[in-house]
Amino acid sequence: MGVGTTLLLVTIAFAVIGWYKGRAWWTLYRTFRAWEQQYRQGVPVAAITVPMPPFPKQVSIQPTAINNSVNHLKSFDFPAPTDMTILDGAARALKNPPSDLRISIAELDRRSTQARYGFPLGWFAGAANPALVSAAFVGDVNHILVTGLTDSGKDNMVISWLLALAYRYRPEQVQIAFVDGKNGLSLNGWHTKQHTFLFAKSGDQLAGAMEALVAERKRREQILWDAQCEKWEEYPGSDMPLLIVYVSELMLLQSAVGKTSLGDWLNEELSGCRSAGIRYIIGTQNATKLDTRWRSQIGLHVAGYQQSQDGDEPNTGLSPKALRALGTTPANIVVGVPPSELPVPPSGAGVFTLVQGRRVLTVRAPYVDRAQRLWWLQQLPDRADTQELLHQFKQTTMVGMPRFQPSEAVLPNDLVEAQPVIAFAAVQESSHDQGYDASALADVLASLRQRDLAMNEVFIAACVAAYKRHKSYSGVIREFWGSYSGGKEQAVKDALANADRKGGEAPILSPMASAA
Repeated sequence: MGVGTTLLLVTIAFAVIGWYKGRAWWTLYRTFRAWEQQYRQGVPVAAITVPMPPFPKQVSIQPTAINNSVNHLKSFDFPAPTDMTILDGAARALKNPPSDLRISIAELDRRSTQARYGFPLGWFAGAANPALVSAAFVGDVNHILVTGLTDSGKDNMVISWLLALAYRYRPEQVQIAFVDGKNGLSLNGWHTKQHTFLFAKSGDQLAGAMEALVAERKRREQILWDAQCEKWEEYPGSDMPLLIVYVSELMLLQSAVGKTSLGDWLNEELSGCRSAGIRYIIGTQNATKLDTRWRSQIGLHVAGYQQSQDGDEPNTGLSPKALRALGTTPANIVVGVPPSELPVPPSGAGVFTLVQGRRVLTVRAPYVDRAQRLWWLQQLPDRADTQELLHQFKQTTMVGMPRFQPSEAVLPNDLVEAQPVIAFAAVQESSHDQGYDASALADVLASLRQRDLAMNEVFIAACVAAYKRHKSYSGVIREFWGSYSGGKEQAVKDALANADRKGGEAPILSPMASAA
C-alpha cells in the first residue's frame, strides 16, 4: 500500500470520527442552550411526583432537568408571614411558624443576601412582624450542638437546615456526611443524592465513618498546605466544597467506641477541622454526661426541652440564672428562656433556645413533614449509583470525596463580615418609643457589612435617636449589639457625622425600604 493511499485512509478515518464526535457535541450544545434559556427565564425545572400539602401560594414546576443553583431561589415569591401569635411559655417564639420551608428560604434570601452558606433556624415575634432567625457557616458559626429530649424535634430542625443548604448550593459547593447509627430511618433518601459524601446508618459503620472523616480532614489539610493557605476560606479553588457532618445521636457513637475515644476524636476534629472547611452539627438528647473538652468548640447551642434545671448549663454553656438574665431585653421583654422551662413535647416540639456567646433567644422551627421531605429530596440531583453509599464501609476502598470540575460556584473564600446569628435579637424587641424602627434596624444589622452601616439611612436615624438618650457611643453600641468593639464605635461615629451633615435628622425607612 502506497504512502498516498495510507494518508487517504487515515484522513477518511479522522473525518468519520470527527463527524460522529461533532454530531454528539452539537446535540450536547443544543441541549445546554435549551436548559440555559429556561434557566435565564427563571423557570423552576424539577419534577414533582409526591403530593404536597396545600401551600399559601402555588408554584408551577415544569417536568424537565434539575437546576440546582442559588439563583433558583429567585423563583420563590411568598408574602412574609403575619401571624404574630406567641406560644405560651416559649418567650416570643411563634405558635404557628410557616409550615412551608420555601417561605423560610425566601425570607432568608430577602433578608440575608450577603450571608454565605446560610440556613433558617426558626421564627419569633419581632417588634412589628414575625421575624426569621438564620445562621451561616461562613463568617458566623462553626460547630453546632443540638439537644433536647425525645420528640423535641431535633432531627426535623436539622433536616430543614440541610435541605435549605442542599437546595441553595450545588454538590460541588456543599457536601454532607451523615453519621446516624440508628438505622437512618429519618434520613432515608439522602444516600441517593450527589450532595451526600458519607452515609453511616448502623452501629457497625460508626467507627469506619469516624476514620473516614479524619482521613478527609487530613486530605484537605494537605491541599491547603500545598496551596499555601492558612484556612479553607482562603483557598481559591472550587474543588473543595464545604463539608457538613451531621451526627444525629452522639450517645450511639459513645456506645460504639467508648467515652474516652469519642471525647478524644471530637476534641481533635472540632478544633482542627474548621480551617479545613468542615463543620459539625452534633445532636444528642442531653450533653450532661458527655465529655466536656470538645464543648468549648461549639459556636451555637440549640437547646430543646430538658426535664431538669441540671440540664440547662451542660446544653447551653450558661446557668439558668444567666439564661434568664440574658434572655430579657433592656425593655424587660423576655425573648429567651432556659431549656428546662420550655413547653413540654410534643406540644412544645420545634421550640429551641439559641445561645451564641452571651446572646439568648427562643424560636420555633417549622415542622417539615414527610411529604415535604420527599418533595425536597426530589429536587436534588441523584448519584449515578444510588446504592453506592450504603455499601461504602463494606468495600476495601471506601467511597471518597467526589472530584468536581472547576465551575462558577460561589467560592468559599467569598467571606463577608456577617453579624452573629442572634446579635440583633434584642434590637428586634426594642420599643418603638426609642425613636426608630427596631425591626428595620435589625434587618440592616443582619444584612450589611459593618463598614457600610454609616451610609444607611435606617442606621443613621437609629444612631441619632439612641445617642440622644445615652449621650455616649458605648451606650448606643450596647443597645444595638449588646457588646462593645472599636469597629462598631467607628460605625456609630461615622453615622452621627453623616447625620450632622444632613442637618441632624435622618428619615426612618420601613424594613422593606431598607432592604431594597
